Amino acid sequence: MVGYQVRLEGRISKRTQLLFLTPGVLLKKFQSSPGLQEFTHVIIDEIHERDRYTKFLLIILRDLISRRSDLRIILMSATIQTNELMEYWSAINHLESVQENLVHDLLHMNKPAEICIPGRTYPVQEFFLEDSLEMTGFVRR
Repeated sequence: MVGYQVRLEGRISKRTQLLFLTPGVLLKKFQSSPGLQEFTHVIIDEIHERDRYTKFLLIILRDLISRRSDLRIILMSATIQTNELMEYWSAINHLESVQENLVHDLLHMNKPAEICIPGRTYPVQEFFLEDSLEMTGFVRR
């Protein structure tokens, strides 16, 4: 079952397995459930269009994955530079005080993965209304 929650409106049931939320609503969920135990995956699309809620959400999620190894976070964007994002999410950035061997092991276990799907562009033709009417044979009655 798929549900959604946007501000004061939502459709959720006990059978809901996929829930669409705004970043603001997910931040509210953190207040009642700081570990987000009811979630196994968090997917954030259009990560390059971050607002203040999304930026704060990313900080909290990065901290949360150090406590919840079962949580999967998927960030999607068509235009973002991934190098900085990969560095930010890698375990080395927030495990500086841990022994070097342990850091090396954790990096290989929790290393962020990058999947690159090449995009395509399609040719665009521009038509004015008059041209479209002529091409379609439209006659005003």
